[in-house]
Amino acid sequence: MAKRNIPKKIAAQVSPEHLAILQEALEHFDGNYRSLMDHLKALNAPQVVYMMVNGSIKSRMNKGRQDVSLSNNEEMQVWGDGYDYTQARMEDLSDPAQNAWDGFTQSLIENNWEL
Repeated sequence: MAKRNIPKKIAAQVSPEHLAILQEALEHFDGNYRSLMDHLKALNAPQVVYMMVNGSIKSRMNKGRQDVSLSNNEEMQVWGDGYDYTQARMEDLSDPAQNAWDGFTQSLIENNWEL
């Protein structure tokens, strides 16, 4: 996955300082997602595990990764932290869906986001 930038339509509407904050949040969001996917690969996860993890996250967050607002740095932070906490919990593939659910729940709580 190539590094993404904040879309020009959003960038044109914010100050340079806010754009830098959004870009940093996007890098956290994408970077931690890539890190989790690399971790699953290192655990030799079959495709069904990726589906379970992403399905659990989508269920917990009530939306998919593609629906995260790139104009909301707090939302990208919550998701990035959720990927990080999921990876930290997933020492093996014994319960990947629960690990994803719990990792994102931890992120919601620690970021004081709505549950």
